[in-house]
Amino acid sequence: MYLGKLYDGRNRTFWHATSEWYTFNQQPSVTMNVPTALAKQGNFSEYGPIYVPQGVSCNGLKPGQEFPNDTIPQSCFSPLASSLLSQIPDPTIPGQLTNNINSQIGVLQTRQTSWGFTVDHNINDKQSIHYSQWRDIYNTPQIDNKAYFNNELSGLKSEPRLGSGFFLTYLNTVTPNLVVTAGVGWLGELNDEINQHQNVNFGSVANSNVLPTISFNGLAPNEPTNWGVNNAGETESINRKLGVAIANNYIYTRGRQTITFGFEARRAFQDDHECVSCGGAFGFSSLTTSNGNVDQGAAQNENNTGNAFASFLLGQADSSFRQQALETKLRNFSISPYVMDNIKITPRLTLSAGLRWDILQPFTALNNNNIVFLNPNLPNAGAVSPNGTQLLGAATSLGTNCPLCAGFNRATMSFKNVGPRVGFAYQVNPKTVVLGGFAVIFLDGGAYEFGTNKVALNYGSILAGTNQVNSSGTNVASYGSWDATQLPVPTNSALTRTIGNGSGILHVFQQNGIAQPYSQMYNLGIQRELPWNLFLSASYVGNHGVHLPSALNPTNQLNPQFLSLGQTLGLSWTDPAAQAALRSLGFGTAGGLYTPYANFINDFPTQTLSQALVEFPQFLPTSNGNTLNNFDTNGVSIYNALQVQFQKRFTNGLSFLTSYTLSRTMSNADEGFSVNTPTTLNKFNQNAEWAVSTADQTHLLSISGVYELPFGKGKAFLGGHGFVSRQIIGGWQLSGVFQYESGTPFGITASGSPPDRRQQSQCGSRCSSAFELQELLSQQARLQYGCLLRSRSLCCR
Repeated sequence: MYLGKLYDGRNRTFWHATSEWYTFNQQPSVTMNVPTALAKQGNFSEYGPIYVPQGVSCNGLKPGQEFPNDTIPQSCFSPLASSLLSQIPDPTIPGQLTNNINSQIGVLQTRQTSWGFTVDHNINDKQSIHYSQWRDIYNTPQIDNKAYFNNELSGLKSEPRLGSGFFLTYLNTVTPNLVVTAGVGWLGELNDEINQHQNVNFGSVANSNVLPTISFNGLAPNEPTNWGVNNAGETESINRKLGVAIANNYIYTRGRQTITFGFEARRAFQDDHECVSCGGAFGFSSLTTSNGNVDQGAAQNENNTGNAFASFLLGQADSSFRQQALETKLRNFSISPYVMDNIKITPRLTLSAGLRWDILQPFTALNNNNIVFLNPNLPNAGAVSPNGTQLLGAATSLGTNCPLCAGFNRATMSFKNVGPRVGFAYQVNPKTVVLGGFAVIFLDGGAYEFGTNKVALNYGSILAGTNQVNSSGTNVASYGSWDATQLPVPTNSALTRTIGNGSGILHVFQQNGIAQPYSQMYNLGIQRELPWNLFLSASYVGNHGVHLPSALNPTNQLNPQFLSLGQTLGLSWTDPAAQAALRSLGFGTAGGLYTPYANFINDFPTQTLSQALVEFPQFLPTSNGNTLNNFDTNGVSIYNALQVQFQKRFTNGLSFLTSYTLSRTMSNADEGFSVNTPTTLNKFNQNAEWAVSTADQTHLLSISGVYELPFGKGKAFLGGHGFVSRQIIGGWQLSGVFQYESGTPFGITASGSPPDRRQQSQCGSRCSSAFELQELLSQQARLQYGCLLRSRSLCCR
């Protein structure tokens, strides 16, 4: 660096700066489901029979009767539903009830601007400092619910990102045998999501400026694409992340031995305000306008009657959800001392061994009392059985300063995260080397990690208030008319043991027993130098992931011992047949009904029998994000691979590198976020979850090369010494990269939350439950396709 009279840093100070701009324009190539023009007029003759729901009375029609000509009179239309009809485009792909319209959004543009610089300064011949700084500005659109509409029905949101990094390193060669480095780093990210259709005033939701998420579900086919952003009317999410790290490293060399030791300390911060459910959500079910017949052998039943869009036109919502958000401020800390000894035993054998001790302090929050969770062992005063016993499973929070707090501020810290590292290299002869190694690497996760465990989103906003009406699972719409009942703004709630009753908003957390994820890595290989500057290496590489994020132990899943009840499980729990089942199982009575607890009739007035039989009947079953344990770390993965490289070093104007990997990855948990991991189909038989990983790629081949063209000075052609030969003709190279990758497994999914009477109907006489269906399909898949059924998904290649 030379700045004239201001500064002369020649041979002492060096700098480098760079900037990059990136723009990517993409035209979406997707299809959506929209109702036909006739359906928007109330005519469902193209879809199937529809019936008048309970609670609907218009044009002299009576609940339970089929609409004449399967047409809803427009006088029966919901005013709020009618206000959205003009936003729904007609199909553009004729003759189809699904995938009948292309994206209505034009070009989606992703933009990125990055810049950075580094400065290196030599203080003297022994000491130097290095400073680097960068900034990355990134904005990309995201479409939720595959709702590629160009109006307020759209799932479009922007995701602006701003990342910054500042790093300073000091190096000192104290003696010829000792080198010391020390550094500090600051890394920040602003990570936001913003609904792109604001200022929408929709009458069914009080004091909201976005359209609520409107979903269509049920058992009958051909439902429209869901509308809106996220799962429950996201307005915006503001996420601030910061990490600070300090490292100190020493390298000491003596004779044939080199010892490296030091430590790394990290502090992470997250201030998160995710208003992902502030706009609310409504669910419309085909069951509402079905004939309500649960007999799977009947010609017409709830599987082929009813229509979710018909339920929407009538304004009969089956479910609703709205939750406000609090800002959650999370923190964690770690310090990791380490030592590594590398020693040359003989001129041909080198050994290395070391340890790293990761002391990971579990996360905590500045506002600890806002971290509310489900303790499965606490008695619940709002769930008292008919014999007077309080059922287990109630709400509590982090903290030691309130009567209902858990009595701890963070999970118990483990001091057992010691990871060994060993390795060797042996020179068989001057051209052949055999080498191998083993290491245990502890990963971010467990009680230490708050980001991937979604602590702010799933635990930090419970006290902000929640309004929820659960789906009935029957032909009676739980919420009822959204024209008559407005979804109110949830109000802040005080912590009570019963705060999550009748919902699935509580997620499990515990002080003890949350294992830290780690990876066992091992390899053994051989390297061989060949004639003509060729080099060949072949290695076996393995990786065994242990205690990975998973959903293998659903908190509230029905025990298969109740599957003998068959289709009765899907009946309303107040149905006479369901009541008879509860009586035979020994349940007591309250208010004249056999029930798991006295207030069950208020928490779940229309739920099915299966709700009454789960382990914690006061909470929704573990599915669709309800009643999860975000800290389930029982996942396992195994990766085995043969990796081969064939390389020619640059000689005679040519170099190339060919790499090939033959691998297999098996796992029972494939997601870094536990909340994104599919809930295990049957926690009582977890062996069926072990399958080919969704990330498995059997073959990976990469070929790259550089060829220097034989033109110009000193080359075979046009090798003169003039300016043209030296500066224009000479110096040209050709380079290329070829890559081949096997595809990842694809999934064949089935709707419905097992166990469910509707899935049982697929078994015929060969099986009597969803679990037996799982076993049957798994066996067939192993034999025919080499793939396994996992969590309602058949993973095949």
